[in-house]
Amino acid sequence: MEYSPYVTWFEKTATKRPVFDSLKEDITCDICIVGGAFTGISAALYGAEKKQDVVLIEASKIGYGCTGRGGGLIESGLNTTLDDLSDFLGRMTAHDFWNSTIDARDSIVSTIEKYKIDCGYSKGLTKISRNDFKAVESASNATYFTNHFENEYIDFLTADAVKSVFNMPSAKFGLRYANAGSFNPLSYLFGAAKAAVENNARIYEDSPVVSISEGDEIIVRTENGTVKCKSLIVCGNAYMGEEHSPEKTRTVSTDYFQIVTKPIDAGILDAVSPSRETVIGRGTLGSYIQFTEDNRIIFGGPDYLSLKDKEKYAEVKLKKLMKLLPELKGHIEADYLWTGPVGVPMNYVPIFSKKYTNHYIAHGFNGHGVSVSCFGGHVLVDAVLGEDKIFDIYARIRPVNLPKIAHHAIAKLTLIYYRLSSKPFNG
Repeated sequence: MEYSPYVTWFEKTATKRPVFDSLKEDITCDICIVGGAFTGISAALYGAEKKQDVVLIEASKIGYGCTGRGGGLIESGLNTTLDDLSDFLGRMTAHDFWNSTIDARDSIVSTIEKYKIDCGYSKGLTKISRNDFKAVESASNATYFTNHFENEYIDFLTADAVKSVFNMPSAKFGLRYANAGSFNPLSYLFGAAKAAVENNARIYEDSPVVSISEGDEIIVRTENGTVKCKSLIVCGNAYMGEEHSPEKTRTVSTDYFQIVTKPIDAGILDAVSPSRETVIGRGTLGSYIQFTEDNRIIFGGPDYLSLKDKEKYAEVKLKKLMKLLPELKGHIEADYLWTGPVGVPMNYVPIFSKKYTNHYIAHGFNGHGVSVSCFGGHVLVDAVLGEDKIFDIYARIRPVNLPKIAHHAIAKLTLIYYRLSSKPFNG
């Protein structure tokens, strides 16, 4: 078995990474974007499509951080409920907010189709719970969302219905999202970056920002060049510099894992899941199961296991997988393992803010799929261009800012809580 603390399976199997020069001159543009992950690259593509002169600068390589560490899940919604949003925003605004996440999901699919991005896109996703908690509420929500939101089709699955499409004997109920799906997140990012360049955006790698000067025009300085721009968008997430360090206290770090099996007999996989659709566990931090084109299973999610012996670690994870899917017993071996940290916003909602009139910040996208991460780029560009309705809604939902000491203490307590209480695929 191969183990890496740095390279996920998605990165190992992604399409060819595009290579961009570092910034070595002084340039000007309309919009400068700092950060080359989902939000930054999506902002660059969207801004270029809107005929803006866009420059993106990345401290390392595009997709360097958490882009390939999640499950590549393309879904609507967030890790909060519509009722909770309604209590805070009001029902109509909450609907607008939720509709934006549906648009976020659909815009990814449109981008894949428009630019013919080879990213292993698979349509269809089912959330499964292994207990009856909130089953009645989930059935009601499925009906409500299907009836009140355009292009949102959710089927409530009884235990028997779940087992007919995904053979997990312990499943109590499920929710199938017809228009959700999954992909290789890095392959998508690389394709979107190429599309941005085709639309005349300029991308520079290996160009860490050393300072930002504010004013009517903003000057972003790197080690070997400068960018003078009318508007600035910073999408740095866990890798923000000291000038944005207060934003870091709004997220907690949690560990994730991703284990990949060796190729499995097709007949065994057919017995587990004839459709081979992605399955995830219901709950705030759910595990996921995906199927690859060469008949492997990818099992990933939050990691509550502290074992230095990675062979033993893989053995424990495979036992959990076989407990969930008994048909796999005796038929799977670990081929690849990755473990590492990701940053999750403390209230599981992405964080949007405006530092100055023409300086926008967004981060904290982990924990609820890639849709809003990508759509965040659209929201930010629209705000720059004066269409800030959705930005204003997102910016209203902000977690409490905490001193660093308190922040780290809460992060530790959060991890301890999930280690003690979490089980894969529990609602």
